[in-house]
Amino acid sequence: LIDDPVDDGLLDEDGNKIKTDNPYADINNDHYLDFSISRLEGDAEKTSHQIYGKPNQNKKALIISVYDTLPALDAFYAAPLMKNSMAIDGHLKEFTTTRLVERRSSKYQYSYDDVKSLAIQIKDLIKDGDYKDFFGQIKILFSTMNEAIYLLVEFDWFNAFRDILSGNPFVLKHYPVYNEENLINEVKGKDVLAYMAFGNSTHWFLPNNSIKISSLPLLPSYTFLYYSKSYESLPEIMKKYPISVMASTSSVYMPQSSYSSQMFFENFNGEIAYVARNAKNNLLSFYKTFKNISFYDPQPYLKEFYSRTLYSEPTKIFDPYMQLEQSPNVAVNQSYLQTEIKITPRYAIVSGNAYFYDVDEFAEDIPIYKRTIILPEDAEIIDVIFSSKETYANISAPQIRTNFWYNSRKLLDNRTIVEIFFVPIRSNSILTEATARIIYKADTEITYAKVENTKLFFGVYSSNAGEANATI
Repeated sequence: LIDDPVDDGLLDEDGNKIKTDNPYADINNDHYLDFSISRLEGDAEKTSHQIYGKPNQNKKALIISVYDTLPALDAFYAAPLMKNSMAIDGHLKEFTTTRLVERRSSKYQYSYDDVKSLAIQIKDLIKDGDYKDFFGQIKILFSTMNEAIYLLVEFDWFNAFRDILSGNPFVLKHYPVYNEENLINEVKGKDVLAYMAFGNSTHWFLPNNSIKISSLPLLPSYTFLYYSKSYESLPEIMKKYPISVMASTSSVYMPQSSYSSQMFFENFNGEIAYVARNAKNNLLSFYKTFKNISFYDPQPYLKEFYSRTLYSEPTKIFDPYMQLEQSPNVAVNQSYLQTEIKITPRYAIVSGNAYFYDVDEFAEDIPIYKRTIILPEDAEIIDVIFSSKETYANISAPQIRTNFWYNSRKLLDNRTIVEIFFVPIRSNSILTEATARIIYKADTEITYAKVENTKLFFGVYSSNAGEANATI
């Protein structure tokens, strides 16, 4: 048990302590997880199933999502739980995904003319200066803007655009609705379930009623449970024989918990406990990022870092693939080494707003670029120097604390991970290029590596002018 990092005041539903496994995996006490960690849950039979069960090779995922706001607030908050559920769909590229969504839209289908008409209606309402019935006008505007929000998160845009490319008319169709019948039919035969909806220890909540967990069919191999204190439902969940369950030991928060949840599906590329560890470490870095640049309370992200707990045999793999990256070249400068990382954002300016195409993550609406490098064993960072090129763009930009910063931490083998962060907007300007120069000391370093035909070429630096043994 650790102290709850969020002060919920009179609305505290999970007490002043939360359960977490993080300290068992943090060996050097820097808060980042050095080991992957998970818990086996249930009796001997269920534990055996977790260890020996195998998911299907033809990977399928089901994503269930609902609204976490009242209808009157949908336009104001932009439906974060539904929006971040869409991000999960984007992360699971190697899966055949099925979506079940809560329906608030007035229609099941939109044509091109319908979408165009809705956009014109919003534009006319905003431009209209005759506010004789001010509150009536505002009510109509919010109702219309709500419909636009529903259009974005409840409808299948991917297949609509695919139809256009195939020469068919533009038809925007609603995803299947989240109800009891569709839930029972669609959960069968899936490998992954992202349950981005609400529940308690015995029931899952539908938009209009609820369903007993005990009445569900067998659950997918990996089941992610979004809702508050979802670990309390594990006795019922494990009767449905999932192999791995990600649950929370505390309350969830809008919008922080939904954003944190989608991070657990990024790079879904190895043993499930390894993926969970990487997601938690990224979440901790994001918490520090948010603390650096935003004036909003970052503590719910820290609470998510502690409370998300994996119940699983840790070595299960659902979607393995290799990630290959070219390491930056290293220059020798007297007794120091240095390497440079350059970031050149791709962007467009539309109606006084900057839109960035290749952002790594967002904190609220603030775009953030992130680069990671690993320094050799026993490296010592001397300095990290940032520089940038700037162009005046007359854009409206949110207020931020700083444009550049970095985090560093040690791995168990004493190598150093350095994470560079860059926000490409400043007041009314865009930073068109950023450079981070990392200056460090190390006993031995590979200064470059390249492949020509089938031969490998290495440049090696040694501070002691001695031998450096390597195994390739």
